[in-house]
Amino acid sequence: MRVEHLPCGPFANRSEELAYRAVEAHFRATVGEGTVYVLTNLAHALKPDGQPDEIDLVVIGPGGATAIEVKHWDIGRLKGRAREFEHHADLITTKAKRVATRLRRLYPELSYVAAGMLLTTGPKTTRRDGQLPSVRGVKLYGLVDLEEAFADILTNRAIIDTHRLAKELAPYELSVTRGELRRLGRYAQLQRLSPAEDQFVRVYSAQDVSGGDHVTIYLYDLSASSASNAENLARREFDTVRRFQKSPALPSLVDSFQALPDYAGELFFFSTADSAATSIAEASTDLDWTIAGRLAFATAALRELSDLHEPTLDGETLVHRSLTPETVRVRSDGRPLFAGWRWARLPKAETIAGAGANVSADQYAAPEVLRSGLATADVRSDVYSLCKVLLELFTDGSAEADDACVILQQGLSDAPAHRAPAREIADALTAEAVVPSQANPPKSPLHWDEGAIIEWNDERFRVVSRLGEGAAGRTFKLEQLDGQTDEPIGTFVGKVVLNPEVGETALIAYRKIRSIELLPVSWTPR
Repeated sequence: MRVEHLPCGPFANRSEELAYRAVEAHFRATVGEGTVYVLTNLAHALKPDGQPDEIDLVVIGPGGATAIEVKHWDIGRLKGRAREFEHHADLITTKAKRVATRLRRLYPELSYVAAGMLLTTGPKTTRRDGQLPSVRGVKLYGLVDLEEAFADILTNRAIIDTHRLAKELAPYELSVTRGELRRLGRYAQLQRLSPAEDQFVRVYSAQDVSGGDHVTIYLYDLSASSASNAENLARREFDTVRRFQKSPALPSLVDSFQALPDYAGELFFFSTADSAATSIAEASTDLDWTIAGRLAFATAALRELSDLHEPTLDGETLVHRSLTPETVRVRSDGRPLFAGWRWARLPKAETIAGAGANVSADQYAAPEVLRSGLATADVRSDVYSLCKVLLELFTDGSAEADDACVILQQGLSDAPAHRAPAREIADALTAEAVVPSQANPPKSPLHWDEGAIIEWNDERFRVVSRLGEGAAGRTFKLEQLDGQTDEPIGTFVGKVVLNPEVGETALIAYRKIRSIELLPVSWTPR
């Protein structure tokens, strides 16, 4: 038979793609006339969080349609987790009924749309004593049970225009042709950061639609791994990140390790805050940042990196592998922050992202990494990259800056064995000049990030996150702090307008809107 694939959205994991390939191969090997349409990831409704509620597979044949839920489960899971099966059986039954309602608008005589679950791991068949098991009336199929799964829709019991039915269901205007996720739970605007070839772990930047916070998401697709302990591998990476959370130089965790809703046992994720701290690329051009402040920052950054490289009681260390002027950042209080962990290598784990990432264009990568790739990076590679980044802070030609550059060269030898450790370089910077205890970066709103304390109108506010920016200024989520205890007493959205002329107009508009907001609910403008 002829098979036509209508992708209505991206595969959520490798398991869904495997299921489609098996269905396609089955129908291509089936002798018969006509065309079978296979719709994958069909969005038929919206969940309460605004994310499309998808049907993994809808197969339309001459005799009708079948809705299939694909799970990276094996039949043995049914024994200990029957409630999970019951939950998903009820879900696919409801989805199948909705599909039937839509199709009957075109063909009132159409029979019901069957619902099934396709299990893609474990035994190839789910048969027990010659029978296919079922849960709440939904049959469970293995990858070799597809003949039974689609037998009814190949029976030509009515004259059905399968092409017309497929076009009715397939939302082309919503099709994600690039095959990438754009939404995940409460997170939207997903942009992939990790290489496309990395399937076990995918790293995304995203924004929380409920609060506007920007995060980095680490999504683990267990179906993309051949390891029997894939979930343990994923959890181990999270456990290591959590163990290093005491370091003020690392982004804070937002979501702990957890299963993605409706994908238990298949997709897991955790997320970290995407800090608004100023990058070295931007801060280095600020003329208000003194040479003393820059020396203090460089010293603190080298010491923080040394701390991350120190083995813990478990013998664990952390290698960043992507220190650049964009990922090395200055917090509002002058402390360093290392962002961009998508290529990091964690101890006793393979990696947060693959070692095959292209670093040939990274001018801050160590020579050994440029020659042989990320797999060769170690703590000495991080020292090289950080020293090269810090050189950009000392370009004014002053004696202090020149001295700092000479010291930083200790970490820039082409031979890893000849590079000084990070702490040794930091000590040399301290011995060369009087380094203040704080980096004292500029206090402009351009440099506010999470945790910055702002005093305004005799009140104190703490920045929770930066929500966005535009031509007029920047918008922040703020917590108001109690004057006595510094405990948060309310959350607000605050906008800083950097242009004085625009600022006055914006303030007038704010006062007008604020006055309306404070009026009684029954008040309406005339």
